[in-house]
Amino acid sequence: MLSPFAGKTMDITEVKDPVFSQGMLGDGCAILPDSGDIYAPVSGEISVIADTLHSVCIRTPQGLELIIHYGIDTVKHKGTGFEMKVKVGQKIRTGELLYRCDRGYFLNYGVDMTSPVVIANGEKFVIIEKCLHKNVLPGDVIMKLKLRQ
Repeated sequence: MLSPFAGKTMDITEVKDPVFSQGMLGDGCAILPDSGDIYAPVSGEISVIADTLHSVCIRTPQGLELIIHYGIDTVKHKGTGFEMKVKVGQKIRTGELLYRCDRGYFLNYGVDMTSPVVIANGEKFVIIEKCLHKNVLPGDVIMKLKLRQ
């Protein structure tokens, strides 16, 4: 699994939102982003785009369901500050620009920009390694996964 943006990685348990830190949506990691450009960390199809444009879900041909959630409480801004570049059902390739976030807008409101990257179907995939507390660029490895046996 590759990083969708530049920033510093952390474990999902460190996110200051219990929905993520307690694994309610699945396991993964989070990134404190340095950029507002969000790139596809995997190839697949856009299966869900939140109405408020703060998150997308990608389904890979192998069946992985990945959630990219940009910022904590960005949902409260009802789509302001986001510019979606893809649509539901669209096939995407690793490295393709998915959407943009106006980080300055959210930072001006004091929004926590911590951005979870979550494996939504952990019953099918297991994370075997997380690259934590590292500065990453888009396309750097942040997690290694395998199919559950």
